[in-house]
Amino acid sequence: MIKRYLLLLLAAAPMLMHAQLTKDATYKVESAVTVSDGETPLWLNANKQGLSSLEKQNGYVRAGVYRPFQEGDGFTYAYGLDLVGAVNFSAKVIVQQAYLDFQYKKMLLSIGSKERLGELVNNNLSSGALTLSGNARPIPQVWAGLPNYIPVPGTNHWVSFRGHIAYGRFMDNAWQRKFAPAQGRYTSDVLYHSKALYIKFGDKPNCPLTFEGGIEMNAQFGGTLHNYNQNGIKDFKMPTGLSSYIKAFIPMSGG
Repeated sequence: MIKRYLLLLLAAAPMLMHAQLTKDATYKVESAVTVSDGETPLWLNANKQGLSSLEKQNGYVRAGVYRPFQEGDGFTYAYGLDLVGAVNFSAKVIVQQAYLDFQYKKMLLSIGSKERLGELVNNNLSSGALTLSGNARPIPQVWAGLPNYIPVPGTNHWVSFRGHIAYGRFMDNAWQRKFAPAQGRYTSDVLYHSKALYIKFGDKPNCPLTFEGGIEMNAQFGGTLHNYNQNGIKDFKMPTGLSSYIKAFIPMSGG
């Protein structure tokens, strides 16, 4: 019993190496191995952005290169490429992150798969919000918005706002096909939409008490529904035209 828990504790603290690659970029190499003779505990798989396995014996080697934004008020860019080689995971080779970000003053445009955390919850204390958690792999998307609060003109910094809009595509077609029961249904090529608007009241340098609130929405639309029945598989193609993107944004009934 003691041996098993020592092995699980070792897996929870992976080996990590982080170093400067060039003047602007850094690289990170990480590896972890899990060995157990019992069920995999929840805390060993939670909050890993989907990079986990339910198999009793598993492991991975992860390597990435990243360039953060450079200081300044003008145009700057950042990128990241994060690859994983895994054993007893859902795939042997995993593209965990591959993104290119552009920032101009307060505006941000992010393209690709990137690990994104909840925008209002404390991610060091929480397992996620109602619509977004850290338990699934990043969704490839185009994300545009204001990542930080900017003051509303005329409010003397006492009212600020931020928000975003994004469209993307789920990449779990193979997993859906494997997971669907013999007489069940699954979807493929499903599209993704997200948007949010947050408002903050209070000027923190002058008042320690602030209030934040807002609204956010995540939606799935489009794709193909594969329906298993006695006659085989019947596919139903759901609409993915421009009107579908508009209906996801407003939102409206999809039909």
